[in-house]
Amino acid sequence: MKPNYFCSVISSSYDEAKKKWQIEAQNTISGDIKVYILEFLVVATSENCKGFIPKLLRLDNFEGDIIHSSEYKSGLAYQGKQVLVFGSANSGMEIAYDLSNFGAYASIVARSPIHLSFSLYFSIHA
Repeated sequence: MKPNYFCSVISSSYDEAKKKWQIEAQNTISGDIKVYILEFLVVATSENCKGFIPKLLRLDNFEGDIIHSSEYKSGLAYQGKQVLVFGSANSGMEIAYDLSNFGAYASIVARSPIHLSFSLYFSIHA
């Protein structure tokens, strides 16, 4: 099964009798709703479960978009634009890949070879 992009979870519940999860998800583009019946559920919300944007020199002077990976929805809005993805953890890599699939010019910056717990990207408007 390949990943499903553009989905938002509407509800989730665990059926104790069947020992399965029922997840109702909506496609954020088409509005279609799909129900998944699964044995396992993984919730990947980062190590701290909330977005964190570090204080960076001159960040308040930047005129482009600045968002945390938790707010990222699609690369469609960034088609043809230069985008810097700050962080090489799973979120950062997946966002950079999605951006490139939508024709954005994505670059990745990693501060060190260790796993980063956040991903942040800046959209540089041409």
